[in-house]
Amino acid sequence: GDPTRILPALGASEKAMPNNYIASLRLAQMQLEAKQFEEAVLTCLRGLDRKPGALSRMWLLEIEAQALTARGQAAEGRRVLDEALRAAEQIPSREARENNVRNIKKMLEAQSN
Repeated sequence: GDPTRILPALGASEKAMPNNYIASLRLAQMQLEAKQFEEAVLTCLRGLDRKPGALSRMWLLEIEAQALTARGQAAEGRRVLDEALRAAEQIPSREARENNVRNIKKMLEAQSN
C-alpha cells in the first residue's frame, strides 16, 4: 500500500549494486509512486548512466518523463518521452518494440491534448 515503506530497502539495493540499472529502475518506480518526483528523476539519470539496453532505457526514460510532467515540467517531460520513443524503436523483440512504441505514442498524444 505505502510505497515509501520499501524505499529504504530499494535505496540500499541500488547502493549495493552500483552498476545495476535494474536496481535504479525499481527504486525510481517506487519514488514516482511515492510522489518523490525529484528523487525519481535523479534515480533515472543514475540508471541511464549504467548503460541499459533499449527496453530498460525506455522504461527509465518513461519514468523520468512522468516525474518531470508531475513536477510541472511538461515540455521537458515530452522531450524525454520522445527520447523514450527512440529507445523503444531499438528494442530487438518485434512484439515488445511494437507494444512499447504504441504505448509511448499514446502518452505523447495524451500530453498534446
